[in-house]
Amino acid sequence: MHEVIELEKRLHELSIRSSRPTLESVLHPEFVEIGYSGTEYVRQEVLVGLVSRSEMEQKIFARDFCLAHLTESLCLITYKSASVQEDGELHRFAIRSSIWKFDGRRWQLRFHQATPTEGFSTID
Repeated sequence: MHEVIELEKRLHELSIRSSRPTLESVLHPEFVEIGYSGTEYVRQEVLVGLVSRSEMEQKIFARDFCLAHLTESLCLITYKSASVQEDGELHRFAIRSSIWKFDGRRWQLRFHQATPTEGFSTID
């Protein structure tokens, strides 16, 4: 199941976020996201949005990954994240949750939500 956490972490990489073919293979056809702003996005909006703004994206710091099996083919990942500014300062702190679905061949991201939260340290 560490494979699913690694897939989630890879989505934080600018090279992945800017690759439409890669995103199309990772995002489930019925993917839905509730963004940091509270706005709901469907797969097509996310594909267009991520690829078009990938050059402006900041690095993402993430910690405290937790994986829970919901069924044999569904799992839930929760974790904390923050955007990293050019000067290294963290901002836009969030608690994130993702539901991944296994279709018999691969894991795909079915749902993602970012909920704003208070700041946290990069150190345990």
